Amino acid sequence: MKNKLLLISLFLVVGWASCYAQQELDFDSHTISDNLKVNANAVVRQNNIVITIKEYDEVEVMTDRLVTVFNKDGENDINAVESYNSSTKIKKWKLPFTTLMGLK
Repeated sequence: MKNKLLLISLFLVVGWASCYAQQELDFDSHTISDNLKVNANAVVRQNNIVITIKEYDEVEVMTDRLVTVFNKDGENDINAVESYNSSTKIKKWKLPFTTLMGLK
């Protein structure tokens, strides 16, 4: 059973990594199609969640989210929130910001 879980998680991670590696992300806000910008406060451009089962009692969740905010009303759409409790720990938290041209 443990080997099946390991194999499934490995398959998911490798599949995600190969898809992710093939994409060249352009963070420039001008590359967003005009039909997505009409009456929009923000556009979610990427929302990836990778769940890795390390052991039967240890699970790692990695969230990668890219949101382009057009105005102040769109700030709520960033959704930079992660839940935790006494049995859950957040090990690493990064929240990078870029300019309209996609520069850090």
